[in-house]
Amino acid sequence: MTYAYVGCYVHTGTRTSTTGLALNNYTTTFAATGNDQCRQRCAAGNWNYFGTVNVGTATVDCWCGNGINYVTSQGGLLGSGQVTGEAGENNCPSCIGGATPGSVPGACGTATATAGTSMAIYARGF
Repeated sequence: MTYAYVGCYVHTGTRTSTTGLALNNYTTTFAATGNDQCRQRCAAGNWNYFGTVNVGTATVDCWCGNGINYVTSQGGLLGSGQVTGEAGENNCPSCIGGATPGSVPGACGTATATAGTSMAIYARGF
């Protein structure tokens, strides 16, 4: 199943949150090839979207969902005032853990205090 990059979205929730979630379902954390493994996990669950977030310097959180929730960030957290929905591409760097051999790593959101909180979201092809 193929997925395509949709964009970088505000995501202020955590693995245990019920609010601030761009995608509702946290599945697991990966230490390598996070985007590819997350894509496979969400495809197996027949989800329409998958999202990834770099956590620290060594892991990637994987999220799945059937719809994107528009979340509002705190003022200034993502570089300017309050931001709702799309977080801006500068807030989704390359994924930690590298790419599957022969591919590019793709974008991941970030959960660091200095760069704000965001999620890179990919949509299933229909």
